[in-house]
Amino acid sequence: MKYPPSFFKSHLPYSKNKTGPLYVQYFCRPISYITASIFAQFSIQANAASLIAGVIGLIACSLFYVSDLTLNIIGALLLIVWMILDCTDGNLARAIKPQKYGDFVDASSGYFILAFVPISLGFSVYHTGGALIGENNIWMIMLGAFAAITDSLARLIYQKFRNASEKKVIEEDIKKMSKKEKIFKFMTKNFSVSGMLPFVLVGTILGALDIIIIFQFLFNSFVLTASYLWLLVKVHKENKEMAF
Repeated sequence: MKYPPSFFKSHLPYSKNKTGPLYVQYFCRPISYITASIFAQFSIQANAASLIAGVIGLIACSLFYVSDLTLNIIGALLLIVWMILDCTDGNLARAIKPQKYGDFVDASSGYFILAFVPISLGFSVYHTGGALIGENNIWMIMLGAFAAITDSLARLIYQKFRNASEKKVIEEDIKKMSKKEKIFKFMTKNFSVSGMLPFVLVGTILGALDIIIIFQFLFNSFVLTASYLWLLVKVHKENKEMAF
């Protein structure tokens, strides 16, 4: 094999692996070295891998619109597959060859899935009910939509902040993170939509997706508010320092 799994593992920076949720670090990434090796064997490049991941993610979301537990569980499993493939495209880009607009294709594919997951779960609970909420409750769809909006807004606001900041400043900030900031970062990466995918699988099996949706709505709203206020304070401090 021209590109064995160990080849892709050797090209993954330590800091990159630590930025993902725990289940990604210890489950998805190790498997993604194997999938990247298979993709490379068939000359499938990074952008194509991102698009394949996106299609699988959309299929996964669509299965939650059907009132069938087996299909819902398959959808939850496919979301884990999507995450593995989301790691795979990065492996291909880093270890073999980055493609033009690769970051755009990768990020946009991910944004689509992360936006549709909470909404899809909301429709699933609307049709089948959950542990706390009965069937045909329109608020489950609404909360799913709000969870998707708040998650996407938090990501877009932070990305805009990064675009407006120098990369050097961002790296220095990471090194200077306080204990509270590290705890907040740990929470956001493990309990955001992408970090909750294993819980989605468990919630699907147990018929408790309504709890996942309610938690995501509350958590994402908190993260959006807290992170935006933190960035505003950071901007104010830096502007105040520049004034002197």
